[in-house]
Amino acid sequence: MVVGAGPAGSSAAESLVKKGFKTILLEKKNFSQSKVCGGLLPASVLKEFDVPLKVILRRLKGYRVYLPNNETVIFNFKDEGATTDRNLLDSFLANRAQDAGAELIGNAQAIDVKIERAKAKVAYKKAGKIHEVSSQVVIAADGIGSKMAMKILGNIYEKRNLALGYQVNFPILDDSSYFDVFISETIGYGLGWLSPKLETATLGVGIGLYRSKTIKKIFYDHISERRQILAEKIDLNREISREVAVLPLDKFVSKAYSDRFLIVGDAALLVNPFSGDGIYYALKSGRMAADTVEKAYERDSFSEESLKDYQILLEREFEDVFDFCLKVHKRFYKYPERLAFIVKDSKGMYEFLEDCIWSKTRKKVSLRQKIGLDIAYSIIRLNQALRAFSRSSTIFRDHHYASIGHSDIH
Repeated sequence: MVVGAGPAGSSAAESLVKKGFKTILLEKKNFSQSKVCGGLLPASVLKEFDVPLKVILRRLKGYRVYLPNNETVIFNFKDEGATTDRNLLDSFLANRAQDAGAELIGNAQAIDVKIERAKAKVAYKKAGKIHEVSSQVVIAADGIGSKMAMKILGNIYEKRNLALGYQVNFPILDDSSYFDVFISETIGYGLGWLSPKLETATLGVGIGLYRSKTIKKIFYDHISERRQILAEKIDLNREISREVAVLPLDKFVSKAYSDRFLIVGDAALLVNPFSGDGIYYALKSGRMAADTVEKAYERDSFSEESLKDYQILLEREFEDVFDFCLKVHKRFYKYPERLAFIVKDSKGMYEFLEDCIWSKTRKKVSLRQKIGLDIAYSIIRLNQALRAFSRSSTIFRDHHYASIGHSDIH
């Protein structure tokens, strides 16, 4: 039983049925609703998960980063990426799982999960009626704040670093092949983005939850600040749709398993804390969960100890990259001037990061990358100290000269 037909849930369901397991895929909504997501698909996703052309809305050459002074820095991808709409991608993945043999139940809200010695049970509500399904294993793919996960694993989201995402879709005016990223004091602890699609573009901001301003105010302040640039790219007078959501900005959960139970994708906080990329990790974790379930069947054991292999897979595949990107996030995201430095004045360092985030294996961060991060950070702190010393010297000099002038007058 898989609860949630986003990329993680559909990936798990498709993998399970291809392994020969009868699988139910439960989804509470239809697929016409948009989600807060830039919809960026790196080449690794396109190739590894066989994403077809019909899901791709625009091919991408790379990032175009706008610094606080509106200067731009362009980073080209090693391999061409693409953008999509999440409703389009999610619908395709769910239908592909269904075509492979999964039983897709839509407009069905999971309301409870119980783990018993011989089976797991999920209760769901559809068309006003309560239904219950028994299964050997439940895979929760119902997003951040997963009710299924909190019922079984406790409040795994407490005291985690979270962010708010706010985005609006506008008609597109140009034929850009770059994913735009905005760094500014207005946004502060976070980033802005503009993701070009087919006939629309998604403008969004993501900020730390601690900010005192509302996310909506920050979004429209961002538009005001960058209006001249944005007006050439999108029709700011025509808002098509808007979405807001909580986004994880932390390391993935340390325990994503229990007896007859696994969590995948956003539910397990599998979102890169530097790039905000969650699609790749969702798809990959779904496959990992299916592999773990297959081994559990071979052992004829669905105990916590048996399903622990899933956590081992997560850590082996993602831990090094998440630790590194979280370190970058903590050192740079709260300070736009630091982030601007690493983009503009430390381009080689940014390329290390880009390679780390979009690499095909994503398993290991090289010693060169780790040392490069520390060097870049040290340079930034040194520059800040020198600027502070320069300012204090100027103030002292001005005060000294003013004092001399004052003495001369009297």
